[in-house]
Amino acid sequence: MNLLKYLRHLSFLLFYFAIMAGIFGCQNSSAPYYNDGDWSFVAFGDLRQGFGIYKKLAISMGSEKPAPLLAVCLGDIMLEPGNEAEWLKFWKYSDPITEKMPLLIVRGNHEGNDAASEWLYRVQTGIPEGQPFYFSKQVKDQLMIILDTEIPGEENSISNMQLDWLKAQLDSASISDDISGIFIFMHRPLYRQGIHKGETLDNAREMHELFKQNKKIRAVVAGHDHMYHYMKKDGINYIISGGAGAPLIHGYGGDYYHYLLFTFNDKINMKAIGVFNEINENRNL
Repeated sequence: MNLLKYLRHLSFLLFYFAIMAGIFGCQNSSAPYYNDGDWSFVAFGDLRQGFGIYKKLAISMGSEKPAPLLAVCLGDIMLEPGNEAEWLKFWKYSDPITEKMPLLIVRGNHEGNDAASEWLYRVQTGIPEGQPFYFSKQVKDQLMIILDTEIPGEENSISNMQLDWLKAQLDSASISDDISGIFIFMHRPLYRQGIHKGETLDNAREMHELFKQNKKIRAVVAGHDHMYHYMKKDGINYIISGGAGAPLIHGYGGDYYHYLLFTFNDKINMKAIGVFNEINENRNL
């Protein structure tokens, strides 16, 4: 009788471990959730030497099917500015992305804005001498605007020549029949979260009022805070994605490593996808 109980107990344990092995085997698969849109792009931010995490996320981004048409890095690739070795590591671990799609980079504060760091940034990103680190790119019917919150003397703001340029971009896009939506990418967010909640971009109010005037803006996406956060303010979707490898901010929600997947068909959908390909956030914009 005791032997029979033992065998039943052993069978249960074997069944339990088989189920758990199946669950964790699925979680560690590199195949992400199916991209169910007509087309897509991905975004991620803040690696800060966390290349082990970033490697997993990059493999997932490169495995999306169909392949996204664009990837955007929201900055803070490295820990110390002007570090060529970290740039080389970044490009090495970005291979699964760059083999499938263009990768645009937003300058973060850890990329630096001194002369030596800016020179290396241009070498690594291909931005010609004399050209600003802010620019735009049209993908399908969406205008992608890359901003620079790290201009020397203008840090933590979008001001002067860049602000004039941004206004011209928004004015032009607002009357263009070829553009139905606008995405804005920047490193420092207008409204910080986590331990820095309450801090803002220096001209956050001015920027928000500008965004409110343009009905084609679909989202403003930033990094800098090492977490995921979403909020809607006066109809504007503000998203923070700073979870690509840097130490996370805990205790405020959104404390998981992830990248963002934006898909387009009859609607725009955004997913925050983690290192085990789990969907942590799924919302329509």
